[in-house]
Amino acid sequence: MLASEKLLELFHNKQGLVRYTDVSKAGIHPRELSKLTKLGQIERVQRGIYRLVNTTGFDNDWLLEINYRVPKGVFCLLTAMDYHNLSTFIPNEIHLALPTGSYLAKFDYPKVKLHQFSKQIYNYGIEEHKTGPGSIKVYSVEKTLADLLRFQKRYGLELFLESLKNYWQSPIRSVPKLLEAAEVCGVARSMSKYITVIAA
Repeated sequence: MLASEKLLELFHNKQGLVRYTDVSKAGIHPRELSKLTKLGQIERVQRGIYRLVNTTGFDNDWLLEINYRVPKGVFCLLTAMDYHNLSTFIPNEIHLALPTGSYLAKFDYPKVKLHQFSKQIYNYGIEEHKTGPGSIKVYSVEKTLADLLRFQKRYGLELFLESLKNYWQSPIRSVPKLLEAAEVCGVARSMSKYITVIAA
């Protein structure tokens, strides 16, 4: 396998996002990054970070790094939706929840969308998931669905409905958990309506 092919394979294995250190660890000479950049196949997004052109999505390494830098951050909304495989939609930014009044330093890359939640909504449904050498904090499936309904005017009702349908067909479906999350998020009445429709 040519070095350039090996590098492209690395990009695909990393969901299109690669650090300079990833290239070195894979035994690929850094000059291959310059070659593919000149050919227009990859682009440099910031120092030491490259991505395939037109790439969207982030692998768990990125989520782990962000949680390390923002310990109180909880992945929410579209990022949690993607993590739980609730939709085929791939977000082009990472959604992170923090308590109201929190400050988030600017990220050069990846792009992070901050959502400030009230204490009750922020604290509900936090799960820790083991990934690689550490763990990340992400909201439960039920909390994610409640948040998607709560923000449906911003991100679209279709996205919520697709996610709800996929959840409804999964073995982890739990109406009590879903309604409890909806109650905490203030969307219990709307959630009940959509559950009735989807269960019909």
